[in-house]
Amino acid sequence: MENVLLKLVRDPLPEYLDYHDTGCEVAPACLDCPLPLCKHDDPGQVRRAERRQRDSEVVRLRKEEGLSAREIASRLGISKRSVYRVREGVAAAADGPGVRRIGGDVDRRQRESIMGIRESRRAGL
Repeated sequence: MENVLLKLVRDPLPEYLDYHDTGCEVAPACLDCPLPLCKHDDPGQVRRAERRQRDSEVVRLRKEEGLSAREIASRLGISKRSVYRVREGVAAAADGPGVRRIGGDVDRRQRESIMGIRESRRAGL
C-alpha cells in the first residue's frame, strides 16, 4: 500500500500540476506548435527541417540566380563543400535509386542501361 501512495505522489494527475505552457523557439505555446512531434521528444527534428530549408535555398540560388558555389556559400554562411553536397544529393535523387556517380557524372554503362529502360517503357515493352 505504501508503494502505491508513493507512486501517486510522484506522478500526479495533470489537473493537480501547476503547469505553465511557455512554448519554445518554435512556437509560443505547445498547443500552437506546427511540429508533429515535440522538439524535446525528437531533438534532431528542428535541425533536419532547417537543413531541408537551407538545401532548398541552395538549389533555388543555383537555378534561379545562377550563383556559383562560392557565392552561395558566402550568402548562406556555409562552406562550399556543403553547397556541393546539396548539389550532389539533388543530382543523385534525379538519377534515381541505385545509380552510381563517378567524378560527378553518371557511370556510362548505367546511363545506357537507364536510357534503354526508358526507351523500352516508352515503346510499351
